[in-house]
Amino acid sequence: MNNVLSYAGLVMSIAILISVLIIILFAHPVENFINKHPSPQILGLSFQFLIGFMLFAEATHL
Repeated sequence: MNNVLSYAGLVMSIAILISVLIIILFAHPVENFINKHPSPQILGLSFQFLIGFMLFAEATHL
């Protein structure tokens, strides 16, 4: 059982490292796109605001 947990932890660590590398690889092209087209930036900020409001509403039982 201990080997299974160790293997699962190793797989998760590798997945996190791959994800970070992908984010680093695509950060500059996404930055260039957002600087040229501000509409997705506004859309993303609106989406984050909506999620934050919904979390607040759920936490305060509104």
